Parts: sequence; C-alpha cells; structure tokens
Amino acid sequence: MHDFFIKGHYEAFLDGEMCVLDDRGTSQFNEGIAFRSHCKSSESINRAMSEYPVTFVVFDILELDGTDLRAKPYEFRRKVLENLDVKHSNVQICEVFSDINDGWDKVTSRDGEGLILKHKNSIYREGYRSGNWKKVKNIKELDVSFDRFEVNNQGITVENQEGIRVLVAGRHQHEVRKLLTQKGEATLTIRHLGITKAGKLRQPTYMKVVN
Repeated sequence: MHDFFIKGHYEAFLDGEMCVLDDRGTSQFNEGIAFRSHCKSSESINRAMSEYPVTFVVFDILELDGTDLRAKPYEFRRKVLENLDVKHSNVQICEVFSDINDGWDKVTSRDGEGLILKHKNSIYREGYRSGNWKKVKNIKELDVSFDRFEVNNQGITVENQEGIRVLVAGRHQHEVRKLLTQKGEATLTIRHLGITKAGKLRQPTYMKVVN
C-alpha cells in the first residue's frame, strides 16, 4: 500500500467536478458554472475568471502512474488521494466525514446541496448504480403562490410574477388548473435545492396544494 503514497511528479486519473465555491466552500451552480458557460467574448470570460474562479473538487482517484485502483476499496483509494500532496490554488480534495450527523450538520449549515455516502469497502464502477453509494440531498420546502399556467405534453407548468416555474403532472394538475381558472391563484408547496441570487428556485418540483 505504501508504494502509492508518493509526492512530487506523478500521473493520476481523478474523478471530480469543476465548481465555483463561495466563501463558505459551497458550490454555486447558477451564479458560477452556469453563468460562466454563457460567457462568449474574451472580455466576459476574463471578467468571469476574476469574479468566479473555478475550483476542481476531487472526489476519488481511479489510476496512479498507470496502476488501476478501481478495484481497490474506497478507504484505500482515499488514503492514496490524501497522500498525493496536491498543492494548487484551484484544486481541492473534497471533505470526508466519519460521522454522518456531523457531516450533515456542517453541510446544511452552509446551505450545501447534500452528501454522497460511500461504503468504505466499495470499489469504483463506472456507469453503474450501486447501493454502496447513496446521494442524500438537502431538500427544502417552500409555499409559493402562482397565478397562471400553460398546458404541455406532461401536464401544466405554473408560473408567478417572480418568474418561478414548476411542472405539475398527473392527476394533481386538474386541481391546480381548477384553482387557477376559478380563483386566479393557487398556493403550492414546492421542494427545491436552494434559492439563487436572482430569486429562482434550484430544481423546483411540485409537492402538494396548500389552497
């Protein structure tokens, strides 16, 4: 095992994600990555580089100097990753928590998206969903009033004055549509992953009718 604990020059195949992090270390998708993806001119790109610097957050290591580590347990791969002596202002190894409750409290206190739970003995299998890896999202609920809708192939999409749009499908669309048609307004409970600086809900989904 110690043969992998090297420092200096090496070649590694890493699993990670490009993120724009705020002062708390929380990934900002809409104000960061999504914003930068729309930059076209050299001026806007340079400005975004300064205002929204990108950090490559490393989750896992798959290969090191030509040696495949995918079949090694996660606990082993994590030790290899931590001993690579990564020192770069735009590269960061993700945090790990041995206590789920402590991790959850820390992530939710800074409005993070959630946690990925990995069994310490799990191997790395590309393109395969396993019970050894679970995503736990920091889902929030909010009551929102809507005053109009449009019909589509999936059901209806409701919208309000702030531009918040949510799809209501299945049998639930009929009650919502009736409220909007007869009363001109419907208050719905919406689940989401946070609110952007522009006041938009991240990944909003319909939950239930309030009135």
